[in-house]
Amino acid sequence: MKQAADPPPIHLPEKLRQNQVLRIEVKTAIERLAAESTLERINITDNDAKLLKSRQGVIAGYNIQTVVSPPKKSGAR
Repeated sequence: MKQAADPPPIHLPEKLRQNQVLRIEVKTAIERLAAESTLERINITDNDAKLLKSRQGVIAGYNIQTVVSPPKKSGAR
């Protein structure tokens, strides 16, 4: 008896909607998790995005921090 293949989730990017590509991406992510002991989770759609707690729960987002320096003083008078 052959099992019916589940349709891919709608929220995935187009390239990951193909089952074979998705399997390869997941396998690569699992290998990367095993190789890098500091990682607990990997976002396969955006390496820069991290899982962040928000009012809506846990979301994939960015922690942006900005530093501003005081303006340089012009020549002493």
